[in-house]
Amino acid sequence: MGYTMKKLIALFLVALMIPCVAVAESTNTRGLVEFLELYSSRFAAYACQNGLEFDASTYSALPPYKSGDYLVFESSAGSIGVYPGSYDIHDVTMTFYSMTDDDADNELFATSCIMAISALEFDASYEKGPSLARKSATDDAVRIFDEEIGGRLEESLAQAIETGKRVYVCSCNYDYYIDYFVSGAHEFVYLIAEERK
Repeated sequence: MGYTMKKLIALFLVALMIPCVAVAESTNTRGLVEFLELYSSRFAAYACQNGLEFDASTYSALPPYKSGDYLVFESSAGSIGVYPGSYDIHDVTMTFYSMTDDDADNELFATSCIMAISALEFDASYEKGPSLARKSATDDAVRIFDEEIGGRLEESLAQAIETGKRVYVCSCNYDYYIDYFVSGAHEFVYLIAEERK
């Protein structure tokens, strides 16, 4: 194998390891139905492999409601804001952590966030192809969750608590923010994915 080919392979492998980079282009929005299908199928596969219980019903019994220019659907992935008509996703607000729940609930919240990230960032074609070249949307979402979001969580959360405003964390296909919310004795940390225009 020639030197040039080795350099190309090395560059390709480095690119695979950094799925989340600062980007200026607009978001390739995910449709509501596609998002929910990807979220459910990947969560179900992950749960089966890891012995977790998973409720495949991602739809809420609540009807969608209007919030500004968007329709909001409640699902097990979070609150999903979509454009009326096209149903393309503008934003998803996910429970990242509850300071009043036990560790098992928080592990489920984190896993749900990872599956939502995988559905927002990587479409169904991402995992297609020959087995040697096949990528895992879940593994790459875990990498984004751990390295990009988790690596900035402490600082971002402190800033969100101090300012009372959501704080930008990173950009991938969607932009990600951390938000802090208090309701009575309950404290929540939210992860928000939002379309970049």
